[in-house]
Amino acid sequence: MKDHTYTLPDDVRAECLAILRGYERRTWSEKPEDRRRVEAVRAALAHVGEDYPQNLRGPICDGMVRNCLNGRAYPFQSLGLAFMGRSDFYRRRRRFLHDIAENMGIA
Repeated sequence: MKDHTYTLPDDVRAECLAILRGYERRTWSEKPEDRRRVEAVRAALAHVGEDYPQNLRGPICDGMVRNCLNGRAYPFQSLGLAFMGRSDFYRRRRRFLHDIAENMGIA
C-alpha cells in the first residue's frame, strides 16, 4: 500500500522545488517574501532525519537538498546514504517538501 500522507499536488510540489532552488540566492535578500521562503526551508530542514543521530543528519539533509535540486544527477543510489533505505529516503523527501508547503501556507 502506498503512503499518501505527504503527497502534494503537482503545482504545489513544483512551487516547493522552486522555493528550494532559490534558497541560496534568497538567504541574502531583505525582501519579506524571500525571508519567509528562507525560513520555510530552514524549518523544514530542521525536521529532516530527527530520529537519526546528529552526525547522520547532515548527510541526510545534504542528500535531500541535492536530490530535490537535481534528482537525475543525484538519485538516492549516488548519495552514499547506505544506512537508510531507498523508500525511506523518498518518503522523507515527500515529507520535507510537504513541510515546506505547510510552512508557506500552500499545502
